[in-house]
Amino acid sequence: MALWGQVVEGTRGWRASHGYPRFLVTGPAIPAEQRAALARRYGVPVHGADLPARGLACLLSGDPVSMELLRSTETEALLAARMPEWARRWHARRARLEADAARGARFRSLARPWRRR
Repeated sequence: MALWGQVVEGTRGWRASHGYPRFLVTGPAIPAEQRAALARRYGVPVHGADLPARGLACLLSGDPVSMELLRSTETEALLAARMPEWARRWHARRARLEADAARGARFRSLARPWRRR
């Protein structure tokens, strides 16, 4: 995002009276035609990611080097170079969470349900 006007640093990032995206990253469900329409509408590059936006944001929040590189002009090169690794990490994390949820559901079914009296 390009920010201008009254810009304030908060505890969870920046806020500003005015802002505009420098580029957009869409998830894998967005087809190329929609990415092209977004690029025409906003006049900025639109990149497709191999993982959902929340997964990408979660991975980037723990990677300050990549976040800083995304602020530079090398956005496309960074996304092309690191997207396979990010996608692999995201899919592995999702599989672990699904396995944990399945294991927990198996044990929950054996437990006696809590009832309010």
